[in-house]
Amino acid sequence: MPAGFVEGDYVRNDSAPGWGLGKVLELLGEDKARAFFEYVGERKVKLGVLQAVAPPEAHPLLSKVDRMRDIKGFIPFPDLEFSFSEKFPGGFLNPKYRKDEREYKEKASTFLHEKLSREILRPLLEQGEYTKVCDLANKAVSRTNLVHKFETIALRTVCHGAL
Repeated sequence: MPAGFVEGDYVRNDSAPGWGLGKVLELLGEDKARAFFEYVGERKVKLGVLQAVAPPEAHPLLSKVDRMRDIKGFIPFPDLEFSFSEKFPGGFLNPKYRKDEREYKEKASTFLHEKLSREILRPLLEQGEYTKVCDLANKAVSRTNLVHKFETIALRTVCHGAL
């Protein structure tokens, strides 16, 4: 086994600490590995620069990365942050951000809360009016873009099956 590493080991790159925490995806011969790092994505590295570290209790990205998972198209967080800063100088306080990214979501959220409130849904559910609940949910969701299209399809499928 090269340098004592195995697939799935968590590592840091001593020569590039800015890459953040990494995970060994595959060993490549005696002295290299394919690893995925949280701030730069996939890299081929010499085993000699890697330092084994204890696995984190939980990691939102690395816990989902392994040899078999396609990770092409990953955009490192620093690149996303740069892109956001370029588009919205001043960040979340930028008026363009507020107009383009927040206002319509706030309006949609208010609309959904009005149409699907407890006061509206509770009596329908207690009376077993599941068809009406599904109709309300589908109408409300179709008028906003806060729910991903696959979730909208799932809602329609569940509602159709419940009828």
